[in-house]
Amino acid sequence: MTDDKSKGSSKQPPIIESPDGIRIQISTSNKMKFRNAVHADKQLPEMMKSILYFLIDKTNDGNRDEARKFGWAYPLPATIAEHCGCTVRTVWNNLAALEDGVTKDGVTISERWRIRVNRHGQTKGKGGGRSKKSWYFLNAWHEFGVVDKPGRYVRTGKLHHVSGAYGGFSFLDEADGEFISTTDGMSRRQQFIALANLHHDMFGPVDQSTLDQAWRTFVESEIHFTTAQINISMKEKDGRDWSTSLVECLTKRLFDIEGETEEAEAQPEDLF
Repeated sequence: MTDDKSKGSSKQPPIIESPDGIRIQISTSNKMKFRNAVHADKQLPEMMKSILYFLIDKTNDGNRDEARKFGWAYPLPATIAEHCGCTVRTVWNNLAALEDGVTKDGVTISERWRIRVNRHGQTKGKGGGRSKKSWYFLNAWHEFGVVDKPGRYVRTGKLHHVSGAYGGFSFLDEADGEFISTTDGMSRRQQFIALANLHHDMFGPVDQSTLDQAWRTFVESEIHFTTAQINISMKEKDGRDWSTSLVECLTKRLFDIEGETEEAEAQPEDLF
């Protein structure tokens, strides 16, 4: 009898699928890795960390309730507030920031810590949606709970994290982690964050108005992610300096893959 209990207690939780169809495992060790990473982030407010800790602990590991709840946490806001020692309103404000990626004060929350909310058909901000019991999926389970070696989602590669002045996220990368050479697993927004951070590292901060303009034009452009990287990182050719404008780097093909300039040959005056 004791042996059976002992075996049951050491059994690993089942492998489940995230809302994106990625195989994850919500084990005790993975929860600890997740918590430690949250704890180490100096940009996250302490109350937001406390709420994330609670959601991590309460994430269904695949052993309780119905299968559609596996991988989700679904505590009531009042329960979260009681655990964290704050008001329900504070819980709602922090959950909204984690979902939307920005606080009411305009502080950006790293995409790494974003959550998605299942309101069971309720519309956010309408019809009492936030007064209902919601389910929360923590996107970082794709980092801390992923089971498969990348292969189903990219040909070869590993989970890679990008972070910087303009936010962060995790994605499956075909490269070795030293240089981002693929867009697999990256949304257009994630591409923009990676490129904006690269531009910041090379040329310094970009003011908000230019950043907003760059995002709008990047969405509308069809420029390839790798080409935009080259535009930013290869700014010298034959001793000449090309434009360092973030907008231009994200919308115009200044360099091809071999480092030759197409725009320079056609319109050299536009690049100085």
